[in-house]
Amino acid sequence: MKAITKPDLPQFLVYQPDPKIFHICLEVGNTYYVWWSNYPPSQDNRFARKIARLKAIIPEKIPLKQIYDKGSYTVNKADDKAAVEKKVKEGLKKKSFSFILNGKLLKGRFIIKQTSGGTMLQKFKDKFAKEEDIFGTDLSRTIGLMVPNYDPKSIKLNYPKKRT
Repeated sequence: MKAITKPDLPQFLVYQPDPKIFHICLEVGNTYYVWWSNYPPSQDNRFARKIARLKAIIPEKIPLKQIYDKGSYTVNKADDKAAVEKKVKEGLKKKSFSFILNGKLLKGRFIIKQTSGGTMLQKFKDKFAKEEDIFGTDLSRTIGLMVPNYDPKSIKLNYPKKRT
C-alpha cells in the first residue's frame, strides 16, 4: 500500500535517528512537534507506547534516509490544514489529542495522552487496527532493553507454531 500524501494537509514523519530510538513528528506550521520512543508506533490497539516530547524542529533537519514511515495526517476527516494545526496546538495544551494518520505503514486514528505513567501514544480500535503476534518476531531487542548483559545466543526461545 502506498501512502497518500495530501499537500493540503499537514505531514507526519516517523524516523530512526538511532537504532534504538524512534522519533514521531507532526507538522504544525513551519515546524515539526516531536516525540521519541524506544519502539515504533504500533497498529495494535492493545499496546501503548511510552513517548517523551522533544523540542520542535524544522523539516530540513530531519534525516530522510532514516525514515520509518511518512504521510499526511488530520484530526477530523473534513478539517483543512489550518484547522488541524489549531486543534493540535490546543491538544498539546490539554496534554491529550487524537489524530488520523495516512502513511504507508501507519493508518487510522491514534491518540497522544497524558497518564499517571507518563505520555503515551496508542492506536484506536478501528478498521486499520490489527493484532500483532509478538512471538512471531525476534524478541532479543525487547529482552535486551529489560535484562542487563543479555546475550541472545545463550537462550533459545521456542515460538508457538502458527495456525493455518
